[in-house]
Amino acid sequence: SSEPIRAIAGFWEDNNSKIKVIGYSQTKSSGFEKGLVTDIVAASDCLAGVIKDLRKQTGTDPGPVYVGLSGTHFQTFESDVELTVSQQKTRQIGRAEMASLHKACSNIGLPLDRCLVQRILKDYSIDKGCKVKNPLNMACLNLTAHNYLITGSRTAIDNFKKVMVNAGILLGDFVISGIAAGYSLINKSEAESNNLLINIRRDRKSVV
Repeated sequence: SSEPIRAIAGFWEDNNSKIKVIGYSQTKSSGFEKGLVTDIVAASDCLAGVIKDLRKQTGTDPGPVYVGLSGTHFQTFESDVELTVSQQKTRQIGRAEMASLHKACSNIGLPLDRCLVQRILKDYSIDKGCKVKNPLNMACLNLTAHNYLITGSRTAIDNFKKVMVNAGILLGDFVISGIAAGYSLINKSEAESNNLLINIRRDRKSVV
């Protein structure tokens, strides 16, 4: 069976360094099963009830909602995107080259039945060799971005979007629940030191 639906309302404080929680709501899941929508009407009513409860607690309408997703339809793979540096004389990587590379990373082709849920930039490499963290202002002929892509079933994601619309929810974005847990519990230096987070839940486990 699916886990309960939980929603938290809060706002940033201390220069966006932490979130102050001002509301919490939980209800029995209905219309969802193992990370998939099984009944759009029931799922919409379920989420609408959670948001209504938060509205009573906070006295305001929630802003964009970020929805954590999990399920067996998600797939991950690595993708490398290469760019030839246009500044032939200096061979220097400028902001224009960085912007072009990131734009190309956002337009990676996927099968029609898959959609990109989250892209994580792992690192860069120059001239198909040395790996670097920040290539800006470095000299090279070719710059490559190494990406970690998380994709989901397009049908499943489209049905989630329909539920959000029917429930009157302004969707901010979808995030992978395991990745969100990793961001909240592991800081940047720990992540760069190859630390492992194992998220143990009632019906499944995830490794970040």
